[in-house]
Amino acid sequence: MSTSIPLISSPISEPWTAWILLLLLLLAGMANVLQPGMVVNSFTTIFTKPERQYTDAPRTALGQICLQLFQLGTLGMAYYLFCFQTGDFSIARYGVILIVTGAVYATKVLMMLLVDYTFQLRKKCATIGIHYANLLCVFCCALYPILLLMHQYGATKTLQVILLLLTVFFIVLVTVKYCRAYLIKPMALVYILLFVLTVDVLPLLAAYFGTEYILSQSFVQL
Repeated sequence: MSTSIPLISSPISEPWTAWILLLLLLLAGMANVLQPGMVVNSFTTIFTKPERQYTDAPRTALGQICLQLFQLGTLGMAYYLFCFQTGDFSIARYGVILIVTGAVYATKVLMMLLVDYTFQLRKKCATIGIHYANLLCVFCCALYPILLLMHQYGATKTLQVILLLLTVFFIVLVTVKYCRAYLIKPMALVYILLFVLTVDVLPLLAAYFGTEYILSQSFVQL
């Protein structure tokens, strides 16, 4: 009589991953339908100057909600698959990761609004904000195929390196945007780098180490 051999369970091999990835794709599709040309516009403005006036894609409240949910879910899934390799899926664990990611993102937005209020740069910061939102959209769109590959082949070292390189490239693009907008004298570069470190790099690291800590706790081992 043959006996079945128990297989190691991982979040990548569980069927829930495919359903969540499909939901994220539907959210991205709805966001683009409700805001025609939004994704294309985000890609076409990657290397444009922050001060350049261009016709932005129409934004709607429901479209922005779908887009934000897509971005939050994609970032949360990336943290989950990057940090968690083995074990049964826990909806509580993934939910807490989404909450942590959302809290870090909300803190980042508040910090940028504080800088806007402090230095009275509302017009330029508003322009930077549009470019940053476009870059974040491009980053999540580029991140999604990597998640599909992780779902298909597992979180291999190669895919992890690609994910890290993509993140570094995103931070470099953000830094270039800030430099083109605010770099008046060489000394300003120091402040720009400190600003990027504070509002971009540190939140990413906080979400990463916060995710690792949460995954190690028993209260989410459900």
